Amino acid sequence: MNVTTTGPYTPFFIPALIVVYLYLLFRVAPTLMASGEQARANIRRVAMLLIALLIVGMGVNSAKRFHRLNTFTVSSPRGGFVTTPEIGEPLQAAIRYVEERTAPGDYVLALPVATTINFLASRRYPLREEIVHPGFLTGEKEIDAIERIKIRNTPLILIANLDTSEFRDRAFGVDYNQRLMRWINENYHVAARFDSPSSSNAKLGDKPFFILAYERNR
Repeated sequence: MNVTTTGPYTPFFIPALIVVYLYLLFRVAPTLMASGEQARANIRRVAMLLIALLIVGMGVNSAKRFHRLNTFTVSSPRGGFVTTPEIGEPLQAAIRYVEERTAPGDYVLALPVATTINFLASRRYPLREEIVHPGFLTGEKEIDAIERIKIRNTPLILIANLDTSEFRDRAFGVDYNQRLMRWINENYHVAARFDSPSSSNAKLGDKPFFILAYERNR
């Protein structure tokens, strides 16, 4: 149940969690806490009131957070969205860099969860897996990913420092997919880095979000 509310799989995870929590609250908890049917009914009424207050509170808090924290607009000719400056500034800089350093028909690899850059910069993506979370590229799949990068002559690879600890392993290239990261370091070099003010001294595996741009060695 360690699920973030900001990840790409939120629409799939949250409904299941809601069902589990409601079952525990309305079925399991009353049975464990009371023996009489009237007492159980009262517990369910209290639970319903708490759920209603929680929904109202979350709605108000979400609206306040959106207006207070989401103040940066990431934009391109293909569209845009509003996010926090800590996420938006590196993303906007990476999109601009991709547009300047690659051609429309080029492949650009954005890892582990950064294909938004491909879409907004209108660049092709070389792998089958759009999202590379821990466990997605293992064994032969990791070798196949390397071969696909080679075959498509991918000139630019972007590595986003993104916390994926809800899937056990925290950082791409540090805690998982080290083989792929080693291959990238052997065949590409860091050509640019995109930071927010809070990430300037961070390294891969640290908490702040930033993006590294690797260009292919000549």
